[in-house]
Formats: sequence, structure tokens, C-alpha cells
Amino acid sequence: MITISYISFCSYLLASLLSLIFGLMYLLRSKFMPYHAEAVSKSWDEVDGKFRILIIALMRVSGGGMLSSSLAIGILLFIPFIHGEGWANYAILLMGLSASIPILTATLIVKLNSPARPPVMAPVAAIVLLITGFLFTVIN
Repeated sequence: MITISYISFCSYLLASLLSLIFGLMYLLRSKFMPYHAEAVSKSWDEVDGKFRILIIALMRVSGGGMLSSSLAIGILLFIPFIHGEGWANYAILLMGLSASIPILTATLIVKLNSPARPPVMAPVAAIVLLITGFLFTVIN
């Protein structure tokens, strides 16, 4: 039988893995994402060299934030959370939301102010998974 704690653990783990995947994508790319090209109506080759540097730097910062959030959640999940430390539940939620909400905000800014179709559902999914994990632990 699946326990409520197991559901919380899996929800948190999925949110962490989602952040890890997107973080690595942003850290490892050598040019902007396809939806970035849609947002500025230019291909990577059409963007001025100085702006390329700025865009890559911003992608690295975003990717690093997602990666660090993912790693922090993983550490909290596999050490204090699985040992029943109640404070870890709050720390995981706060760590995840502090990364996911600004990402969602930035994604919505791009979506609402350009023709681009950024991955809005990724941060939404992470937020839902974090809140689900928190609620299942609280009701346990």
C-alpha cells in the first residue's frame, strides 16, 4: 500500500527532477531556446554579439538557480525528510517556491508580451507538485 508520506516524497522528487532537467538545459545550451527566438523575432545568428553574451549569461543564472534549487530539495528530501524531520517539509516547499514562482513570473512576462510560447506548464507543474507534497505531508 502506498503511504501518504510516499506520495509527498514522490511529488517533491518530481518537482526537483523537473527543476534539474530545465536547469541543465539552460546551463548547457550554447544559444537561446527556440521560444526565445520567437520572442525577439530573430534567429540566434541575427542577434548582436553583445546581446548574445547577455542572453547566455542570463540563461546561466536561470539554469544555476534551477540546479541549486533542485540539489537543495534533493538533499532535504533524502536526509531530513526521510528521517521524519517535520521542518524539512517547510524548507522543501519554501526552497521550491522561491525558485518556481520567479520562473513562472518571467515565463508569463515573455508569453504575455511576445509571440513566443514559453514552457509555462513546467513551473506550474513544479508549483503544483510542491504544494501537493506539502499538503500530503501535513495531512499525514
